[in-house]
Amino acid sequence: MKDGSQRIHKLLLRLEEKNYPYSPRFLGTDEKGREILTFIEGQAGNYPAKAYMWSDENLIAIASMLRDYHEAVRDFTFDDSWQSLPGTPGPREVICHHDFAIYNLIFRDEKVCGVIDFDVAAPGPVSWDVAYALYTCVPLSRFYLDENAEYVHLDQAEQERRMTVFMKSYGEVFENILETVVFRLEALCLLIENNAANGDPAFLKMKTEGHVEHYRKDIQYIREMQSDETNRDKQIDPENLQ
Repeated sequence: MKDGSQRIHKLLLRLEEKNYPYSPRFLGTDEKGREILTFIEGQAGNYPAKAYMWSDENLIAIASMLRDYHEAVRDFTFDDSWQSLPGTPGPREVICHHDFAIYNLIFRDEKVCGVIDFDVAAPGPVSWDVAYALYTCVPLSRFYLDENAEYVHLDQAEQERRMTVFMKSYGEVFENILETVVFRLEALCLLIENNAANGDPAFLKMKTEGHVEHYRKDIQYIREMQSDETNRDKQIDPENLQ
């Protein structure tokens, strides 16, 4: 098991206690000390994701799943052994999933049905999770790959529409959410660079493959979105949506 695995096990057990239906269940460890989790049947949203995974229906369900997760962990108490990831702002509201992204979602019968990979769960504000879910599930990047591995470029109007769909389903007001997305990506770049500098093979691979450069280009793209007067400092309020 990894360092901190026992903390994650406690989190998974709390989700089970709260009847959160979308997470794997922690069953214990085997004779070699390896953790045993239940398997969520279905297909992961790995890139290039299937077309149905980008549907509005699934986007609505994903936002609802994230809100339900945050509600399930709001009363989960945690001590200082739970360290925030580099670049995470305050307040330490909840244990964020930190990787609630389309590639960590499971789909069955073309509907999202689960979320996996809680390994980087750590304290942070709920908006931190919302920002990364928006980035990967709208998506708010310059492009994404369709199921034929072809580049798809969403125009900003469509991205704004899908942001609104997501936020209406999540059901909470967040001011300057695009700025939070930028900060979230900057923190991700910092995490990759720090861990790569410390010799972590997975993060070295990510840096070599150009992940940091990709995120920095997306940061610039999102900042350009912010420069549009219709997006700058926008507050998406579910009460005002039609």
